[in-house]
Amino acid sequence: MSFPKLPEYRFSWRSLQLEPVPFSGERITVGILGVGEKDGLIVLNLLSGSRLDKIYGQEFGKRIADAVSLCIRYAEKHYKVNPLSTPWSPPLEGFFLNDIQSSVAANADEGLLHAAMDCSSFSASLEIDRLRARPKRRTSTPDSWRRRVFAAAIVEKAELTAYFDRSITMSGSGVPLKFGFLSSHYAAEFDVVGSVNRIQRSLSRVQSRLWQLERLRDEENLLFRPDVYELVLEKPAASDETERVAINEYVEKLRQEASRLDIGLYATESPEDAARHLIENAA
Repeated sequence: MSFPKLPEYRFSWRSLQLEPVPFSGERITVGILGVGEKDGLIVLNLLSGSRLDKIYGQEFGKRIADAVSLCIRYAEKHYKVNPLSTPWSPPLEGFFLNDIQSSVAANADEGLLHAAMDCSSFSASLEIDRLRARPKRRTSTPDSWRRRVFAAAIVEKAELTAYFDRSITMSGSGVPLKFGFLSSHYAAEFDVVGSVNRIQRSLSRVQSRLWQLERLRDEENLLFRPDVYELVLEKPAASDETERVAINEYVEKLRQEASRLDIGLYATESPEDAARHLIENAA
């Protein structure tokens, strides 16, 4: 009997947890610090400020969100220059860094997904439970969204075909990274919001794409250096006001995260609109 081959990509992570009410025993995982076998540090913020507002109230929720952002920034600064196994203490009381964990995955995206699912916070679970009964609809995928943007773009400018799905081998690792679109002026990754009850999973995936764009921007040995680095996001039409608010909150969270990395974000419902935007930037 032959067994399937195990994935060979090794991924390690530590989760940052918060105890909002001292001595309550209630801890929320608010962030993940991950390192791939041949990759640099990847940092994920798992909770949005709007979600904390709804759980703890606007004033307390904002204080928690600011504290979370501060601790994640300090952790990122420390582990960018130190191994993930080294000790580190959060600068604020009520925050805790868990022991390092390791797993194998097919790639960095899958490693991040494993970590996020293992460290999922109760607030995300509550949101999923609340929305689980909502009517389901067919949702897009990052690949299908990229293909639709590609189809719309080459109708207008066929010479852009060669710039889609390009791979670059990063110095120091020898591992090629694939990008949705890459030219001498413009680099883009494609992703989708998808259904509201899958936002937590898509958040980890999208943050991984932002990390890839950041790594491309910081790569020293490029034959060319794009002027613009951007995430092109499909933003679906909402079926009601509740869904519209949830989608807009998610897009705004991604916009803030992208801005922190000096990466742009373009969100639209239309592949034709995304194609026009891509053509303008790639020119």
